[in-house]
Amino acid sequence: MSRRQFLPSALVLTSVLLLAGLASAAPQTLQVHGVLRVAGGGPVPDGGYAMTFLLYADGQAVNPIWSESALSIKVSGGHFAHVLGAAKALDSKALLAAKAPELALKVGGDPELPRRPLHAVAFALHAAATGGLDCSGC
Repeated sequence: MSRRQFLPSALVLTSVLLLAGLASAAPQTLQVHGVLRVAGGGPVPDGGYAMTFLLYADGQAVNPIWSESALSIKVSGGHFAHVLGAAKALDSKALLAAKAPELALKVGGDPELPRRPLHAVAFALHAAATGGLDCSGC
């Protein structure tokens, strides 16, 4: 298989980080969607791609706080989806302690693409504010 070169700025990752969803009773996964483009700007050819997802505590972190590899993620028209934590559990304590978590991607043996920040959704921010409350008989 020939090596493909990916434009660093051409990777688009969108994700929803549910801060409250990382509580012990909630799902321990995170859905991500992305677009892979070749150096010329168009979508990569359809097929299965080996990918490694890496989470960093912030933009300055050298070592990831979590990573997961998938041998073959289906890409169609450049678009892909993956559930982080499906193969290797997310480290919820490390992620919650992260100042400004960022997600990076490596495709096959190519270098890591630029990181993208993770953002919370409105209800997760609300739930995070009440995370320290104890409820007895709720």
